[in-house]
Amino acid sequence: MASQSNVAYDFDRFEIQRQPQRKPKLKVVTKKQQQRKNKEFIAKVAVCVAIFFVGVLGVIFSQVAITEITMKITACNQQLELLESDYRTLSAELESSMALNNIESTVTRENGMAKLREDQVTYVSFFRMGTGWMNWKTTIRPSWSS
Repeated sequence: MASQSNVAYDFDRFEIQRQPQRKPKLKVVTKKQQQRKNKEFIAKVAVCVAIFFVGVLGVIFSQVAITEITMKITACNQQLELLESDYRTLSAELESSMALNNIESTVTRENGMAKLREDQVTYVSFFRMGTGWMNWKTTIRPSWSS
C-alpha cells in the first residue's frame, strides 16, 4: 500500500509570508513646486465649486420656469372652463330664442301680429316675353300680417 502523504494539501499557502519591508522613498519637494501644486489644487476645487453652483442655479431656475408655466396652464384651464360654461349658456339661450314657439309668441305679443287667414293669400302672375309666352304663377303667402 501506498503511504499517505499530505501532497494534496499545500500548507505553505496558508502561512503568513513576510515580505521584506521597503523603505519609504522620500520625495524632495521645493517650496515653489509645493506652491504650484497648492495653486493647481485650489483652482481645481474652485472650478468644481463653480460648476456645482451653476448646476444648482440651473435647477432652481428650471423649477421656477416650470412653476410659472404650470400657473399659466392652470389660469388658461380656468378661463377655458369659464368660456365653455358661457358657450353652453349662450347656446341654450340661442336655441330657446330661435324656437318657433318663442318667435310666434314674441311676434304676437310685442308686435301685435296675427296668423294669416286663407282669404289674405294673394296670387301674382309674371309674364315674360321671349320665344313665347311663359307664365309663372307665384304665390305670395306671408306667414304673418300686421
